[in-house]
Amino acid sequence: MSSALFHQKSRTTVRFLADNALPVLTEGKATKGQELSSKEFTAKDTSTSMSKTHHGSSRWSRPHGNDSTEGTFDKWLFVPWSQWYKAWWGVTLVCAGLTAFFETYQIAFGTSAFRDPFDASSIIEYILSFVFFIDIVVNFNLAYHGENHAIVVSRDKIAKNYLQLWFWIDLVGLFPFYAVALGLSGQLGEDNSVTQCLAFLRLFQLIRLYRFKQLFTILQYSMRVSLMWLTLFRNFGVALVWTHFAACFFYFIARQHDFDPDNTWIGSLVEDLNGRERYLTSLYWSVVTFTTVGYGDFSPVNSAEQIWGMVYMLLNMILQAWLIGSITLIIVKGDEETNEYRDTVHILNEYSALHSFDRNFRKRLVTQLKLVYNSREISDEQVLKPFPSSVRRKVLRKIYLQPLLNTSLMKGIREQFVDAFLTTCNVEIFSPGEEILHRGSISSDLYLLVEGVVKLVTSSSTISDNYDTEKENTDPYGTSIADSEMLTEGASLSRLVNAGEFINEIGFFTETPQTDTVRTVTIW
Repeated sequence: MSSALFHQKSRTTVRFLADNALPVLTEGKATKGQELSSKEFTAKDTSTSMSKTHHGSSRWSRPHGNDSTEGTFDKWLFVPWSQWYKAWWGVTLVCAGLTAFFETYQIAFGTSAFRDPFDASSIIEYILSFVFFIDIVVNFNLAYHGENHAIVVSRDKIAKNYLQLWFWIDLVGLFPFYAVALGLSGQLGEDNSVTQCLAFLRLFQLIRLYRFKQLFTILQYSMRVSLMWLTLFRNFGVALVWTHFAACFFYFIARQHDFDPDNTWIGSLVEDLNGRERYLTSLYWSVVTFTTVGYGDFSPVNSAEQIWGMVYMLLNMILQAWLIGSITLIIVKGDEETNEYRDTVHILNEYSALHSFDRNFRKRLVTQLKLVYNSREISDEQVLKPFPSSVRRKVLRKIYLQPLLNTSLMKGIREQFVDAFLTTCNVEIFSPGEEILHRGSISSDLYLLVEGVVKLVTSSSTISDNYDTEKENTDPYGTSIADSEMLTEGASLSRLVNAGEFINEIGFFTETPQTDTVRTVTIW
């Protein structure tokens, strides 16, 4: 016998066939009229290694069935995977984005230092502060994933964990540094160069933007979001915030020079513009400079504007390199896969011409190659490669154990043996119409059809490639295809073989010539 499972031999293959590789594996659902193909699993020696890297759970991930709980849960405790908390976190995210635009706008364009405690800007400030104050209270009552994925619901541990870092970050984002500085300096309600410079203390509140880092980390690993669109949205947002910051600083410098018509970039135009138009003009100049268009309608005049212009353009070089590079990486990755496929097809065509392959055979080779490229990234070996051996065995058992136990060959076999049998197998894919076994050949391959259909043809004469003209025999001969030897010598019969049947077990165990020709077929 030649099986590595029963005898020592350098290499033996044990294969499983399954169909719908191309439509099901690449699109998730096959539609009528598509040709399904066949998957083949080839046994080989595999080595496994335990991963030494542990990745923490997502802040929104639900506990697994084997996750433990530390502490006693009460009704006033929040869990990060609840819909309520997700909605609340979304509110804080919107407020953090509003903070980035509002606070920087107030530094440059604000005209009073809390002169009127009930004007629009003061009310917005109160609302933002209230939201982030409530968020601190929520975080003191928010369960979290501890070590070994345990769900920590102990209030003491929650408070201790929050106080280690994130509480102080949130406190810095909430504390009214600007208002305190105005009060201590006696400038509360004044509008002069001192209060305008003290307004830079508002920038401490931009620390709230760390939530966007968490957001994009979550979305980056979410399969429901396109990585291309996520990258474009993120890069556009970064560019918008950056040009907004620059626009505010351009205007702030001109403001410090009292909008001198001869010594500032905006000059006498400021008298003819309202607040909204002043901001749009500043943003326009910032965007034009960022994109290196340079229409020349605005330019820095005084030394401060020139210094900031140089710093801004130098920083733009770094930011633009990152923005363009991140998009290029995604595009290039797709192009590399396409170029690799095209190069392989080109080499295959040269190889076929060298050996004078006929046109139909070339077409079948290209079809098979395309099938492999479309499905290789989601093959069992590729997907399960990062997982330890114990996890791989669980996945393989879940997918293939039941079809194996339902076969006549494996009936009565202990599950431990079947489990070990599965670990020696891997997947290969065949396109429709491929001949897997040829009558009269000796093969040490064992096949199990997991899904789909193949055609078994038994004939003493040479089998024509036009197998569709042969007479089909759908009368079952048991769950073993080897039983087809019962056919009369000289007959030319064929039958369709469905899922749950072994192929070539007699040849596998006895090393005798194959009695049948086996081809993959379509099921429609």
